Amino acid sequence: MKPSSLIPPALLAATAVLVLLVLSLTGRMSPLVEPDSQTYLNFDFSSLTAALTQIRTFGYPLFLKTIGSVERVPFFQWLVHSVACGLFYVGLVRVGYRSAVAFACSATLLLSRAVFEWVNHVTADGLAAAMAIASAGALLAVLSRTKTVAGWPGLVAFTFLAYQIRPAYLFLIPLWPIAGFWLDTFLLRRDNGLATRLFRASGYAAATVLPFLAFCTLRLLVVGHWGLVSFGGYNVVGISAQFLDAELVRELPEELQPLAERIVDGRSRLTDYRPADSYEAMEEMFNPTVWTLTVPAARELCADDPVAVNQLLSQLAGTVIRRRPARYLQWLLWNANHARQQLLPLVVFDRGSIVVLSLFAAVLLSSLIRGEASDRVTAQAGASPQQLHIERHVLLWLAVGFVVAKTLLVILVEPAIGRYLVAAGMFVPAAIAIWVVHFVEQRLPVSQPPTNCPTA
Repeated sequence: MKPSSLIPPALLAATAVLVLLVLSLTGRMSPLVEPDSQTYLNFDFSSLTAALTQIRTFGYPLFLKTIGSVERVPFFQWLVHSVACGLFYVGLVRVGYRSAVAFACSATLLLSRAVFEWVNHVTADGLAAAMAIASAGALLAVLSRTKTVAGWPGLVAFTFLAYQIRPAYLFLIPLWPIAGFWLDTFLLRRDNGLATRLFRASGYAAATVLPFLAFCTLRLLVVGHWGLVSFGGYNVVGISAQFLDAELVRELPEELQPLAERIVDGRSRLTDYRPADSYEAMEEMFNPTVWTLTVPAARELCADDPVAVNQLLSQLAGTVIRRRPARYLQWLLWNANHARQQLLPLVVFDRGSIVVLSLFAAVLLSSLIRGEASDRVTAQAGASPQQLHIERHVLLWLAVGFVVAKTLLVILVEPAIGRYLVAAGMFVPAAIAIWVVHFVEQRLPVSQPPTNCPTA
């Protein structure tokens, strides 16, 4: 390995350490325990049945149990995120990115909101985002045209861990096969036949789908519920239960009416109740609907059995949506519009975006002041037009797919608030960094070969 090839990884490690220093100086290395934290800290590992019955997946509780102390959470979450960015760097290089460009993308991810906003929170958000970054790096390694199998175990493991830490990352299961097929078809394997590309896509699908099916089947055998966790009904009932009224209660199946009646009756006693006539009202009533009205009533009816509670909530939510599809569609439109409004500032004011856009502005201003222009396709780095094309598009389309898939999952089941959308745009600043690096390269002075002048 050439010494020059070690420079970008060393710079990436130095950037990670610099981030740690900034986090420490700004007070972000002290753990912040939130209401959600207790459901992770009190996770029951006493038996397999107990672990698979609870409303949380085992990933984040296992992380907390492994590190042994809440005080260590910020450091280890920073460490995992840094390692994930290193794996992402490796994936970019394997798929064809030059090391300097891969460094720029990965360093941008080190500055993301997933670190600066979540590193000290004793919740699953930051760690799950890190697993998604590592999973994306593994996918890129798998997409490489070089003959290697090293990326496949990572694709299986990191994708599985991402949604085991936070189920909101279940969208990775369909996203990676679709993204892999898309990138193979239009960028990486255009010369291969359709059958070859479909065969490879089936491999991506097997790597993401089969572990999920195996785990859900295990839960079915152990606790009698097929699914990732006994929580799927909690979020969506926070939306659908707001559509309940006396008329709809009478339309429901008899087994759902006791729960619906309790919800409507409890809602009438809320002093701060708001009818579901706008996005703002429904977002404000989301948590009270779930945790004050619906879940306590369901626990009372189901003798506090977590599996039975979740099944009852899921049945109620699904039935209400089927009977009031227009109201749910209206909610989806409101929620999608709110997501659109949230995403732009989340991406633009991400620290990674700020750094790369500041670099772009500085170079643009410098070239303006010097009166220089450049139409060069490549700079002294010596990249071919095909390589530049790959660099510009692979991560761009991966970022677009990630935004769409993550946002779609959010708007279907819960309000599109900032916390749930931070990760959606996570790869966009890294994709922007590529274009900025290319812009900078086009304005670097090109070294000229020495001229052999005759001596007098």
